[in-house]
Amino acid sequence: MNAVVQQRSPQLDIPAPDKAAITKALDILFDPTDVIELRALHKGRKRTDAGYFDCAHRDRLVAEAVQLSKAGAAVYINLNPLDPQLLARCCNRVQEYASATATDANVIRRRWLLLDFDPIRPKDTSATDTQFKAAKDCARACYKSLKGEGWPKPLAAESGNGMHLLYPLELSNNNESRDLIKGALAGLAQGFDTEQVTLDQTVFNAGRIIKL
Repeated sequence: MNAVVQQRSPQLDIPAPDKAAITKALDILFDPTDVIELRALHKGRKRTDAGYFDCAHRDRLVAEAVQLSKAGAAVYINLNPLDPQLLARCCNRVQEYASATATDANVIRRRWLLLDFDPIRPKDTSATDTQFKAAKDCARACYKSLKGEGWPKPLAAESGNGMHLLYPLELSNNNESRDLIKGALAGLAQGFDTEQVTLDQTVFNAGRIIKL
C-alpha cells in the first residue's frame, strides 16, 4: 500500500482570480483616497511589472491583476497607503519591467500590523493539510490571547500556506513606529512560535507588500 501525503498544491490546482473578492479586499484594506501599487513578479524571469491606481480606477487595477494572475505572475499590493505623487510614475496602468517600485519612504502612514503564521516545511514546497492546520491553530491561539488583552478584532485570511491576521493601526511612518512593530513581532513570536509554525518577524517594514 502506498502512503500519500496530502499537499495544498497551488501549482496543480490554481484557482481562477475572483474579481468580486479582489474588489472586496481592496475596499476593506484601503480608504477611498488611497493610492495603491499593483506589483507583479514573474517566476523564473527577471521581470517586475508595477503601476499605481487611484480610487476612480480600481476597476482597472482589478482587471490588470486578473490578467497578470492568469499569465502566471505572482500579484502583490502594498499594505500601507502611499504618497499620491507616485501616480506620476505610472498612472492607472501597469508598466512592464518597472524601473522603480514603492519603498518604505513612500508610505504616508501605517495602517496595518501583519501577523504572518507560516508552517515550517522544506523550501519550495506547499504546506500539507496538517501543516496548514497547525498554522491556523497557532493563529487562533494568538487571536484569543490578544482579544483577552483588549486588542481589536483583526482581519483574518489564508495566505496560501499559512494564516494572516491584520490588526488596524494608526501610526506615523517613522523610526519609532518601525521599532515598535519590530519589537511587537519579536515578542509575539516568542510567545506563539511552535515546533511546527513560526511568526514571520521580517514583515515590520512600512513598504511591505502582500499577495493580492
